[in-house]
Amino acid sequence: MNKRPRMADVARIAGVSPGTVSRALAGSPLVSQKTREAIDEAVRATGYVVNQTARNLRESRTRQILVALHVISNPFFAAVVSGIEEVAKENGYAVLLHNVTDYGEETSNRLAQIVMTGSVDGLILQTGHLPRSLAEMPLIEQRMVAMAVRLPDYGITSVGIDETAAAADATAVLTRLGHRRIAHIMGPAGINTTARREGYRAALRAAGLPVIEAMEKEGENTVESGIAAARELLAGESRPSGIFCANDEMAIGAIIACKEAGLAVPADISIVGFDDIEMAAYYDPPLTTVRQPRYAIGRAAMTELLKIMSGDMRDVGRQIVLHHMVMARKSTAPPRK
Repeated sequence: MNKRPRMADVARIAGVSPGTVSRALAGSPLVSQKTREAIDEAVRATGYVVNQTARNLRESRTRQILVALHVISNPFFAAVVSGIEEVAKENGYAVLLHNVTDYGEETSNRLAQIVMTGSVDGLILQTGHLPRSLAEMPLIEQRMVAMAVRLPDYGITSVGIDETAAAADATAVLTRLGHRRIAHIMGPAGINTTARREGYRAALRAAGLPVIEAMEKEGENTVESGIAAARELLAGESRPSGIFCANDEMAIGAIIACKEAGLAVPADISIVGFDDIEMAAYYDPPLTTVRQPRYAIGRAAMTELLKIMSGDMRDVGRQIVLHHMVMARKSTAPPRK
């Protein structure tokens, strides 16, 4: 089945932003005649059709926002949701949380139904995976913001840090200390794990180290999966002297697995995490990790969504990148000679 043309497709062909396309289709006098003609030609070329039902739904107001998270129990989200809720409350909105544990057709349809029926005014999506039903929904870029991940192929506004650069910085902590056998425990496939893995690989290449796929293990962003992945790495032919984990929970799991194997952290093996959840600073040993501005991410995501829903389409599709920093603590040290 052919993919339904989207506003982002029209914008790309016309050489303008999705916001300009939206204003032109709405009859805004701010769009020049020349630009309008280019957009009209792109609309004809793609076969894009404005869904009036969807537009009417967008113009209705329930004063409710849906926030879809992958595994809502993850402690990373506590501060993020606080930021969202504060901005929402300031503007008279309530926040509904939706736990996305899989990416099957049923989950996709459920999310799309909630948005399309007008049960909520907008959606903040964190999962890193845009369900097909949502991707095919007309005008979804005018009702949605991606948070902590990017969805550039759909013209959807996103808020977060530069995941690749942050992962490279985290891995570079280990290379600068002199580690040469550095493993990576990544998150589950399907929720945008590529950026952190690419950052890890980029840091290895920058240090003149080879990328060895056997040193990369997939986890589930949980302590238990971190334990399991670290056990596999420790049982391998070439035990790593350092491990970069794609989140703090898996890093804590890796520390547990190392201690079970009789290894001291960081004397025998160094561990680096990602996110800087509250427990990271108080674990034994305190975890070296990447700090994301979680509260600021939540506030920025809600602020951008409110702008879009108010009809301000000037910045639709832009990538808002916030600052990250590496917190160097006691889970890292130079490797044993």
